Amino acid sequence: MKKLFSLLLILLLIVPAESQVHNFEINGQTRQYYFFLPNSLPANSPLVFVLHGYSDSATSIKNYSGMNQIANVNGFAVCYPQGTTDQWNNRFWQVGYDFHKNNPVDDVEFLTALAQYLQNEHNLSSQKTFCTGMSNGGDMCYLLACQASEVFSAVAPVAGCMMKWIYDLCNPTNPIPLFEIHGTKDNITYWNGDPNNNQGYGAYLNVPAAIDLWVQQNNCTQSVIDTLPNINHSDGSIVVREKYFKGINNNEVWLYKIINGGHNWPGNWGNKDINASEEIWKFFNLAIQNATNVREEKENQIANVSVLYQNYPNPFNPITTISYNLLEETFVNITIYDILGREIFRLVNSTQQPGLKSVQWDATDSQGKPVSAGLYQYKIKAGKFVQIRKMVVLK
Repeated sequence: MKKLFSLLLILLLIVPAESQVHNFEINGQTRQYYFFLPNSLPANSPLVFVLHGYSDSATSIKNYSGMNQIANVNGFAVCYPQGTTDQWNNRFWQVGYDFHKNNPVDDVEFLTALAQYLQNEHNLSSQKTFCTGMSNGGDMCYLLACQASEVFSAVAPVAGCMMKWIYDLCNPTNPIPLFEIHGTKDNITYWNGDPNNNQGYGAYLNVPAAIDLWVQQNNCTQSVIDTLPNINHSDGSIVVREKYFKGINNNEVWLYKIINGGHNWPGNWGNKDINASEEIWKFFNLAIQNATNVREEKENQIANVSVLYQNYPNPFNPITTISYNLLEETFVNITIYDILGREIFRLVNSTQQPGLKSVQWDATDSQGKPVSAGLYQYKIKAGKFVQIRKMVVLK
């Protein structure tokens, strides 16, 4: 009996933690998310966000993506955030569809703040946080790549599109790796796009044009195109793989073109030659390896450019440290702004010698009063060098 009890205890200890629903307060709203943290996950492990499609739910994509099982085997945390509901009571991500333009929700702010909170709360890596999503969730991945590249290190939209307004305004702080999986016969998010807004969502690009933008953003100089093995002959589709590589920081851009594929998550339904979730993690893991190699190369070199680093800790309460490296003697100005661009506090305003510097901010304004919780920006101007980063104050 004691042996049986011991065996049961061991089994309980090795069973991975189940995803649990949590609340997250932001801008007076209570948002929800499911979170999965494998047992005994080491510090600085990766974090993967998985976003549901329009009118779907976090629970649904958690079930059909199977990402928890992949996380448990490969050692990373998974977050399944829940979108807000629109006028038809459908959950969605705010990417600027025509029928959502009057909805004030800011999902870039929500997902960014949530990512930074989870990094801090569970000691996860701020350099290895990624996002994937289906359909509307895939559209959101493109928006994050353009507007939150300092938080999300790579994205992998599935059956997603790049809205034309996002394309026109896209100016990421850091070009990041991107991986799209898309069916050529997708009857919801058209392969050829919808430039004339016939569907009513708003104009969006065709898939090749969106991929080409990220190839250019990452300055990829080499490519290879091949066809993956047709393992399942009954699914009526094959996978043509396009890889673009040798980009900035070794970044890569991938496209899995599902010939005759529809609006689905391959491996769960539709194409069965691949498991989309496994391929996505393979891509994210490659991004980690490439970034690590680049980081090691840079650490072995003497810094030859001015740079503003991400503050640490982030999110924080109430003190954080901002570090920066100066290439030459110059006049330096470092200023804190709120999300509306209003100046909050001027940290540095003097001439400084070259080298690595740091300064602390205690989350107070120019009057010495504590600032409210939320998203803030800090900006450095050092001669001709200008850089902006974001940070989150907790209360």
